[in-house]
Amino acid sequence: HQKINDTGNAIAFWVRRPNGISLLVSGFPPVEYKGHINFGPMNSFQAVTPSGKEDIYSAGETAEKDVWLAWGPHEKLADYLSLDASGKHVAFAIYDHGKWRVVVDFKPEEPFNYVFPPMLSADGGHYVYTAKKDDKFVVVKDGTPGEPYDEIFNDTLFISDDGKHTFYVAKTNDQYHVVWDGKQVSVHEDMGQSEAFSPNGDRYAYSIAKNDTWHVVLDGKESAGYDGVASFVFSPEGSHFAFRAKKNGKWKYVVDGKEGPVFDNTSNILVFSKNGERFAYGAVNGEKWMAVENHKPGSECDGLFGLLFSEDGKHFAQGEFRGDKLQLVLDGKNKWEQTGEPAMRPVFSPDGLNLFYAIRKNSKIHLVVNGKESTPYDGVGMPVFSPDSQHLVYLARRDKTELIVIDDSEMASDYEAIPSHFDFTKWGQLVFWGIKDGKWVLTVNGEAGEAFDKGYLGSESPVSFSPDGSMTYFVLKDNEVYFVSHNPWLYRGYVKYLTDCKTNG
Repeated sequence: HQKINDTGNAIAFWVRRPNGISLLVSGFPPVEYKGHINFGPMNSFQAVTPSGKEDIYSAGETAEKDVWLAWGPHEKLADYLSLDASGKHVAFAIYDHGKWRVVVDFKPEEPFNYVFPPMLSADGGHYVYTAKKDDKFVVVKDGTPGEPYDEIFNDTLFISDDGKHTFYVAKTNDQYHVVWDGKQVSVHEDMGQSEAFSPNGDRYAYSIAKNDTWHVVLDGKESAGYDGVASFVFSPEGSHFAFRAKKNGKWKYVVDGKEGPVFDNTSNILVFSKNGERFAYGAVNGEKWMAVENHKPGSECDGLFGLLFSEDGKHFAQGEFRGDKLQLVLDGKNKWEQTGEPAMRPVFSPDGLNLFYAIRKNSKIHLVVNGKESTPYDGVGMPVFSPDSQHLVYLARRDKTELIVIDDSEMASDYEAIPSHFDFTKWGQLVFWGIKDGKWVLTVNGEAGEAFDKGYLGSESPVSFSPDGSMTYFVLKDNEVYFVSHNPWLYRGYVKYLTDCKTNG
């Protein structure tokens, strides 16, 4: 079981030893534990020894004699261990002689009756977690417990990427308390189960119920009352906020406090352009749908499949059903038309001048690029544009044969499987992992590298990229895990020898 952080420069995993398990995190020495114990109900736990023997107990007993790694035996380690973007900080929890502790950078914190999985800020400089102390709950930030409450709703706990802001909802004496940056900012009789935060983490929104009406509270200010509210969303740069509102059986979107037109229903999703200046959603009256941009309804159709803006926000596209036809509408004009069912939502190229989507006809998949249909395939993976938007690559399957398709050219894959997505370096070199003869091989611009026992995949990209364009990734060879970093311009000598990698860290 392992976890790689989003930037790909840190890995954590545990391995089974004869007398315990070792937790290994890159940059830190390994630490031994008796076994692992799951995050379960607070008065009944399950401890698992290295032999696989399970010790079911209440309130500890035999397990209180040792120190255990707190983890879910049947869950992903990624759900319980936190790594920051720099790869220099780690947080997890242990069960230590009958008490629960959060461990930050392998330094145990204050013991509690119970703790929930800790959360690190993206920059690694701050952390938060919920803990139980006696019969009360507290949120601990950077080692300091906050005010005690009868209950804290751990799924509402939030920390911004820079660690400056925190949010959670607590309950005491049947009243809900909203806590922002460690301070109680409001008390309510009833609350909804929806919270939203701006991408930079400095704004928040939630819903409350008063006198049989629902209100959205944005940065501490209440909206008008509605019969229902849903679908909270901030724009990418955080300056705009939208939500769905229901009144008298009809639905509308409210954006920055301004109500849009009323419809029988609206889509659950509103999309903003990257700069936040444009937004769009779907709406329906009777049996007819329409795309609504900046609260202006478009022409009616039988259905919608995908609403999106280009990266620069200059172009807007939506797919529409009209009878047995699919139409791609670009900037308000019918651009392309096909027969079939939608199989993949539209996607713009980085420059916003190219667009693809997929359709299904006669049980076959056709990729459509700028209106041109590909040959039929049995299956198609998610395509990827090159950084300059001039090339498109994807994995396809026809008659049990995997094909690598670059633009209109097909190549039969030499690999038994391609476990990763495709990606490009900033210079436009195609990168992906392939498995051949049971070994993992990284391929850059068609040139295969050294074979490894395994490549560890973090995010959807096959590798991670440093600001200078260098590729970084983790591999397993001969029971050794290596961190590899190299510049794709110097690809031919990218590893040299694994002993060099080990010597140089």
